[in-house]
Amino acid sequence: MAQFNFGASSEREGETIHGSERPGSSEDLNKPGAIGMEMVEQWAKFMSEQGIKNILCLLNEEEHTFFQSPGYKQSVVQAGFEANKIHLVDVYKEGSADEIEKVLKEAKNAGEKLVVHCSGGEGRTGLVLAYWLTLDCGLDAAAACEQTVKTAAKLGVSRKPSEQKLKNFIAQRKL
Repeated sequence: MAQFNFGASSEREGETIHGSERPGSSEDLNKPGAIGMEMVEQWAKFMSEQGIKNILCLLNEEEHTFFQSPGYKQSVVQAGFEANKIHLVDVYKEGSADEIEKVLKEAKNAGEKLVVHCSGGEGRTGLVLAYWLTLDCGLDAAAACEQTVKTAAKLGVSRKPSEQKLKNFIAQRKL
């Protein structure tokens, strides 16, 4: 698998929106305070080397506790990203689809690369990448999920968007 499960959303979309796993993505690190600054710095350095300027973090409240003090966002800022370019959106919260859409469109309109990540970079990340294809390329949910999985396979990364979850996300504006 590619480093940090990093790869573009689709060949159709271009080179703006990418997906990844979180810093310190490992089942062993799914506990409070387990992810240290060194892991965040390695992840942030890699993302910067890929030209990433914006981060769309899909971690939920519990997953944020996995990061040591000063926490996820401050750690990523200390590792070199601008605070206003880091967006924290829990896909299970009311209106999350609208917030995600706004962040994705702003990055594309600014011509700045963005990375979407959840914990492993497969489920929620795959869903948001497929959602982006419905918005940017006009694909239906089935085609968007298929394109996301196909692109991931070509890049040697793993995405697992669910067509039904994507339809629900679009209709309910959250998971």
